[in-house]
Amino acid sequence: MSIAKKSTYDFVSQLVILAFTFVSGVAVAVILGPKVSGVFRLVLFCNLLCVNMSNLGIGIANTYHLGKDRTKLADLHSLSVCVIIVMTLFVFAVVLISGEWLRHVLFRDVSAPHLLIAVGLLPFTFYHVVWGGMLIGLGEIKLLSYFNATYYVVQSVLFIIILLILRLWLTTLLISWAVVQILAVICMVYILHRWVPLWVPVNKTLLKRVLGFGIVAHISNVFSTLLGRVDWMVISNRIGDIGIGYYGLATSLAEKVWMVAASMEKASYSSVTGAEKPEACELIKKLFRNTFFISAVIVVALLAVSYPLIALVYTKQYLPSLFPLRVLLCGTIFFGGCRIFAIYFTGHKGKPWIAATIAWIMLAIKVPLVIWLTVQYGIRGTAIATTGVYMLMFLVYFTLFVRDSGMRRLHEFFIITREDLAGYRDAVRRSIQFLRDRMRKIQVFITGQRKR
Repeated sequence: MSIAKKSTYDFVSQLVILAFTFVSGVAVAVILGPKVSGVFRLVLFCNLLCVNMSNLGIGIANTYHLGKDRTKLADLHSLSVCVIIVMTLFVFAVVLISGEWLRHVLFRDVSAPHLLIAVGLLPFTFYHVVWGGMLIGLGEIKLLSYFNATYYVVQSVLFIIILLILRLWLTTLLISWAVVQILAVICMVYILHRWVPLWVPVNKTLLKRVLGFGIVAHISNVFSTLLGRVDWMVISNRIGDIGIGYYGLATSLAEKVWMVAASMEKASYSSVTGAEKPEACELIKKLFRNTFFISAVIVVALLAVSYPLIALVYTKQYLPSLFPLRVLLCGTIFFGGCRIFAIYFTGHKGKPWIAATIAWIMLAIKVPLVIWLTVQYGIRGTAIATTGVYMLMFLVYFTLFVRDSGMRRLHEFFIITREDLAGYRDAVRRSIQFLRDRMRKIQVFITGQRKR
């Protein structure tokens, strides 16, 4: 399957996910209000933070090694399960020793039982990351797209039922989130069981190679996670959950722009990894050009509707989110471009330390900048600092790629070609046909049920 088809499948699934998560997100924000929805976002963030801090880069290592050799699937799965068990025990130990201090510093308005749910789900979220990395490395984007769409649709529908129909609140919402996570992992294990044995003896040589690559990539991911969420940590510490309620809404809307870069990244990673340098460079240039263009179009549209979107959909109680949203939208275009260039250095060149170094430098710049501007201007200053760092990070990545690739026709990175436009037309046709096929199957199923 071509990169265009893979990215189309993923992009369509992302649109489906976007539609359902948008509705459920509105329900969460409006019904719970800025303060309680801020607590909800912090609990989800705690789970994400635990996974990103403890995964040792196993997900990206699986993607890289399966992109090189698909026959290692069973070995990589066994190694991944071992890492999940060991790192889960390690995180639990850390939480037992210093959990109260961490809660006071980063999650001061979140109760201990709610945080316990987030930490307890660590192995399930961890496995989700590992499984997704395997499918990307195998090039199974179609299956991954179907699965992710189903997962988020079910989760969103449950949230809507709990909030709008049952009128239950935060604890029930978190329990439903946990149940869906667990059921999703059961389905993942079943799917993988049909391909390979779930357990084979540990290959120690492969373990060293996986950890050697993964740990360096993990350092990069840790810095990237902190880079992307240190603003939340500062707001949580300085302003509290209501600040997260406003700023979290702005970031969740702005980061929807990343679905373009994410689709391109998933669809192209294995191709870039296995290509020769000239082909890989040309592919990265094309991916960046199209990602940047589509993201810019989406950002312009969101900027145009940002006020009615906040004031009418989320109600005027969320108007403090408007300025951060507009500023962050500008930054997300550049951060999405960084993700494309990172594929080249991490996947093709096999040098994840480059991304790690860039993320570390940007984090060192962002932390004092965010603290200073947040203290001075609140969440507005936080958004300005974050966007400024994203732009600087893009300039670094772009400069390094141009120097390494030897490409000098810089306008080709930004000007859309006729070939690109033809690809858009094909993608639209494929998307429409895909939706028609799905609707036809649903109609046939419903007709058959009625006849019975």
